[in-house]
Amino acid sequence: MNLALVTSQVTYVPENYEVPVMGMMETFTNQIKALILIENQNLYTLSKALFLPMAGAKEMGQCFIKNFFASTPAWDPKRKKAKEVGIPVLSTTNINDPIFLERLRNLKIDLVINMRTRSIFRQPLLELPRLGCINIHHGLLPDYRGTLCDLRALHENREAGFSIHQMIAKVDQGKIIKRVVVSPASLAEKNYQNYLRKSASLEKQALTETINHVLNNGILPDSTSQYLQQNSKSHYSKTPSLSEIRLMIKDGMIL
Repeated sequence: MNLALVTSQVTYVPENYEVPVMGMMETFTNQIKALILIENQNLYTLSKALFLPMAGAKEMGQCFIKNFFASTPAWDPKRKKAKEVGIPVLSTTNINDPIFLERLRNLKIDLVINMRTRSIFRQPLLELPRLGCINIHHGLLPDYRGTLCDLRALHENREAGFSIHQMIAKVDQGKIIKRVVVSPASLAEKNYQNYLRKSASLEKQALTETINHVLNNGILPDSTSQYLQQNSKSHYSKTPSLSEIRLMIKDGMIL
């Protein structure tokens, strides 16, 4: 089976999300045919990183800024790991670009794994791999969709976690493969950086279990029915505004 990992060049996750990405490359060296980096080391990303400390989110801001400069190609640990184990690195600003998709098609990829990018996969990309594309969504599907669902869950003292799901044209839809609670409601983590570190480690574990299932059975697991509740409604969240960030900090969140 041929895999492709897709991740952002720069993230706000501690250690720039290296734990799951590098862990996957170490565990599935023979299966991973490409590490795809979405290029976002630009002024727009830097402005977002600089905005966070001004909003009071000092830890997130400092981490984001550190990751920004550490992701320079000559220094990037993910690139170095890929070179060490012989995995090609492909870079693009647009994962849906037809020319880029042709390069991906030539690798005969069976499964694409989207790891912490905000890229919207269009139909040509979704249909390209034999088994489709899967995504790590940072909320508990099908109940919570959108962006930064985990941060809002922690602020509201709800259980917080992530879901691995098959991607379809509708964002945050598709069958649920695995759902993992990182922080139970009874022990809501108020330090978001600590939460992200724990989540990254569990994401590595959950992805490893998912890929091993595919290697052993030839198909993706499907746990959707386990999480569907009658008359349940999905809640959609957006990236918090400046006033919402300040409210979270006032309420005890460490950002």
